[in-house]
This record gives sequence, structure tokens and C-alpha cells, in this order.
Amino acid sequence: MITVQSLLEPEHWQRPLWYRLGYLHLAHVVSRSKYYFAWLIAEGSYILIGLGYRPSPTTGKPLWDRRVNCNPRRIEFASDFRRLVSEWNMATSQWLYDYVYKRIGDYYYPGRKPGFRANLATNVVSAFWHGFHPGYYFMF
Repeated sequence: MITVQSLLEPEHWQRPLWYRLGYLHLAHVVSRSKYYFAWLIAEGSYILIGLGYRPSPTTGKPLWDRRVNCNPRRIEFASDFRRLVSEWNMATSQWLYDYVYKRIGDYYYPGRKPGFRANLATNVVSAFWHGFHPGYYFMF
């Protein structure tokens, strides 16, 4: 079975570098797939109850992308780190932007672009929300 924990076993370090790097990549793809599955099931449930619908502003055709949590293709083939972070858990990112970043920005920087305080407050709220895991702090 492919797990991230098996990367710490001593026999793993006896293998060639190309094998270890390939296994590392594959283990993280498998680890991320559980999140993709949960988010895509949630999006499907939104669509089934009608919350995912929005009409296209130009053609009027129905679009089913009102509630999007992630785009696995864009995550896996992201060209830079910022793109990867913006495509991961999009609903939570939007909530943090609307209810923390913009509110702090409007309070401290009325009429201007939010600055360092708004960014720091958003990251602190997100870190508190997720709990203490070093990987989260690296992403922030």
C-alpha cells in the first residue's frame, strides 16, 4: 500500500533516489485524492439540491459551478505555488477572503487595498481553524 508514513521506514532509504522521488510524488497524489473525492462529492450534492446552478451572464445557459471546492486538474498541473494554493479548498479561501481579509482591510485601510494586517489576520484565522500541523503553516 502506498502511504506517506512508509517514506520514514529505513528500507525506503536503501532504494535509489529516482525510486524515492517517484514514490514520494505518488504517495502525495494518493494522499490528496481523498480530499478531491470528498470535495467533488460535496459539489455533486450542491448540484443535486440546486445550489450549484447559476445562469451564464453572456449566453443564459445553465452553469453548474456556483459551488466549487477544488479543481484537481488545475491543482495537479499548477504552474506556480500561488496557483496551487488558490485552487485548493476554494470555498474556504473565499469565505476567509470575504469575512476576514476584506473586513480587516476595510477597517484599517478604508478605500485602499488591504495590507499586511489583513493578510496576517486571515492567515491566523486559517491556522486556528486548521489546528497545529506544520504543513498548513508552510502553505500560509
